[in-house]
Amino acid sequence: MAVTIKDVAQLAGVSPSTVSRTCKNNPSISEETKARVRQAMAQLGYEPNFQASTLASHSTSKTIGIVLPPATRESYENSIHLEMIRGISQFCNQHGYINTVITGQDENEILLALTNSAKSGQIDGYIVTYSKQDDPVIDYLYNDGLLYVVIGKAHRFANQTVYVDNDNVLAGQEATEYLISKGH
Repeated sequence: MAVTIKDVAQLAGVSPSTVSRTCKNNPSISEETKARVRQAMAQLGYEPNFQASTLASHSTSKTIGIVLPPATRESYENSIHLEMIRGISQFCNQHGYINTVITGQDENEILLALTNSAKSGQIDGYIVTYSKQDDPVIDYLYNDGLLYVVIGKAHRFANQTVYVDNDNVLAGQEATEYLISKGH
């Protein structure tokens, strides 16, 4: 069973709100009380859930995570990723948000970054810039109840996933038809 803020409060002999304020290093809590709370946290193995506290306070980090596919440097020479980042960044800038890019050499590296960002509550939601079958990244986001959008077709959890997709074949056909109709 997970250790709760109430467990820490009981062991430290303080209220749950004092534990919460200690986690945020609030100056209204004395250093002596903070030390007692931190000792109880360490003893119980308690880790603050910043994502839950962000939800409870109705505040947001105003940060969007842009998840790029796992790959080597060469795969990023395709300018589509830069165009997506540019478009997302421009929209974020206009609405007072910032963004951060998450990627790695493999899925495990990306999962580690996602886990760390989710634990810290640093990111409000994620834009996954790729789509593939049996993706552990999507499984993690879905199973942990994190907000995400997929660019491409949702292969897993399609009825519960917001995704943006286009039909490249149809787009190519329409572009060709347009050029031919113009005499090219």
